[in-house]
Amino acid sequence: MSGGFDDYLSDLRAQLQRCAAEAAPERAGAGGRRRPSARSPQRLAPRRAIALAAALAVGVGALTVGLLAVNDRSGGPASPNAVLAGPGGGAPAYVEPVVLGLSSPAPGAARVGYGLAAIAELSPSDVWSVGAHGDAAGGNTEHSFALHFDGTAWRETPVPDVGPLTAVGVAADGEAWALGPAGDVVRWDGRQWQTVLTAAHDDDAVLRGLAVLGANDVWAVGSSRGALYATHWNGTSWRAAVLPATPGGGALNAVAGTPTALWAVGVAADGVHVLTM
Repeated sequence: MSGGFDDYLSDLRAQLQRCAAEAAPERAGAGGRRRPSARSPQRLAPRRAIALAAALAVGVGALTVGLLAVNDRSGGPASPNAVLAGPGGGAPAYVEPVVLGLSSPAPGAARVGYGLAAIAELSPSDVWSVGAHGDAAGGNTEHSFALHFDGTAWRETPVPDVGPLTAVGVAADGEAWALGPAGDVVRWDGRQWQTVLTAAHDDDAVLRGLAVLGANDVWAVGSSRGALYATHWNGTSWRAAVLPATPGGGALNAVAGTPTALWAVGVAADGVHVLTM
């Protein structure tokens, strides 16, 4: 970038010199008055000098702004793909998209169709994201997939296969929970993922949302046979919750809150009205 800046200044300097030569008084002709030679000090006409100085100032200013815009606080190149406001609404922080190069677990067992569906953050150095990956080329089954960010890099973590993971939550003690659509739940205990008792006591239940409020306070929501469905983990077992009746039924898609105030949202069966509770 510094080379381009130097070239820009050199070009402006050359233009200044050309304009100075054009503005110099013409050499005298037959009257005997001598024009300044090419090596003689030359003065620009006042208006021309002011215009050139203004152009130089504008050009240098614009280039400086450009240099600032394409470099973040660390001095690295800017990403054209994403821009986020800095802390406290300060200068923008540029975020480079991460494309993970995940290797196959074994030769001939290439996995395809990777996708992430949910993310939960406990701190900038403790972030979980979950989703699914496909079978070897040609397969249709989706398998559980989990990634953890430790503040430096994303790493895949082995997880019991309960199908595609659709939601994840993290408790204050760092314990993470992830949910499969059939109600199967897996829990990260600080060392590994383990299967927990299924959250659904109804074979027709489909769970979509998860809220981890504590190790003994976890909620999962969804629907069962067209009606709203919610279940709660109390540290020992999952228990279905009694929900208000909703005319026509519907489904809950997400849940969040605190131990004393919980919210769930979804959609009514008519596909037009939204639900909140």
